[in-house]
Amino acid sequence: MSVEVQHELDAALGRIVRIFAKPNRPFRDRRSIAAGEPVAHAGEAAHSDPLQAARERGRLAAAHEWEQPENLSLKDAALYAGRSDRAINQDRQGGRLYALVLPGRERGFRYPSWQFHVDSERLAAVLAPFVAAGASSWVIHNFLHRPQESLEGRTPADWIADAVVPIDVVVRLVEARYRDEQGAA
Repeated sequence: MSVEVQHELDAALGRIVRIFAKPNRPFRDRRSIAAGEPVAHAGEAAHSDPLQAARERGRLAAAHEWEQPENLSLKDAALYAGRSDRAINQDRQGGRLYALVLPGRERGFRYPSWQFHVDSERLAAVLAPFVAAGASSWVIHNFLHRPQESLEGRTPADWIADAVVPIDVVVRLVEARYRDEQGAA
């Protein structure tokens, strides 16, 4: 996949996340799917508004990913990593870990467990350009789990976990995305 296509996908994902986070959306649209509250089916919304149907599909996909067992609550992440809640939170706030949060929410972080098995310096180096650009956790997560041609078809998460390969290759990929974005007018 070309850098241009990846950039377009990230931009679209960012727009979807911003749409879900808008506070003026009707209350029904801010409900947490993970909490089991009813939502309209994407098929029903498609008949009335294609954009609403796309939003609903995006919301369902985010909720499905957020609920995966490998994405740990703060308490579970602390137990899993053998660290305190506070230390995990500080690492997230400092850009040394990332956590998923449902769009429009400020609480309920879920920490992908794979990041507790990798060299923290390598992970932090990759996260730094995302943090500097203010990227959403969903853009980060999507990037880390999408195979990249320049990484021999591997995902950035796999590359981070492989201490033998140079991490600067992944860092340059992230930096290029945001450098290219800054140059676009």
